[in-house]
Amino acid sequence: MTKEKKDLGGRPLLFESAEELQKKIDEFYDWIKENEKPMTLGRLAVFLNCTTNTIRNYQENQQFFSTIEKVKQNILADKEERLNEGKATAGIIFDLCNNNKDLYSNKDRDGNDKIINVYTNSPVK
Repeated sequence: MTKEKKDLGGRPLLFESAEELQKKIDEFYDWIKENEKPMTLGRLAVFLNCTTNTIRNYQENQQFFSTIEKVKQNILADKEERLNEGKATAGIIFDLCNNNKDLYSNKDRDGNDKIINVYTNSPVK
């Protein structure tokens, strides 16, 4: 006698494996390069034909966790690089401060209002 899988409802997965998702993410990187667009989680969601919420849900699944974490780190690195190049700084600063609270603080050690990289404790230029 075999156990039947219980149908928990909901939408079927868009990607059956982390490898399949990684292949689409690699295509996303190529598209970004070809079209000279900044990397964002929203743009990735559109490229994957899903929502940013769907991407966050995939990250909660152990099978996809490292794949999603890696792409999010690449998106973060892209923002930091554009910030250091002086491109669209106000929008990037806003995004980094409001969507990456674990990485950036609005105060330095002396309590002054500055955007501080918490890993290096140095101001973001």
